[in-house]
Amino acid sequence: MNPTASSATGARATSAAHDAPAAAVPAVSERALRLPGVLAMVGLGRTAVLDRVRRGEFPQPFRVGRACLWNESSVTAWLREQARRDAGAQR
Repeated sequence: MNPTASSATGARATSAAHDAPAAAVPAVSERALRLPGVLAMVGLGRTAVLDRVRRGEFPQPFRVGRACLWNESSVTAWLREQARRDAGAQR
């Protein structure tokens, strides 16, 4: 076996992984909130938030290891939607 050919193949495989388009890499600029941060933002208790998550009425969390996290933007969007609904109901 030719060691040069083997090493060149390995180098190509490695460089191909590094040449992935930027769109394939997720953006990391968004904040992730743990449950206490979510509760502080929305003004609801733990059970109220988790019940709404189970019913599909609140953004779903994602897991990183054992931690459950929410995207700050999805919680903010949920709050805006609640305010919009409330304003529409009061008309």
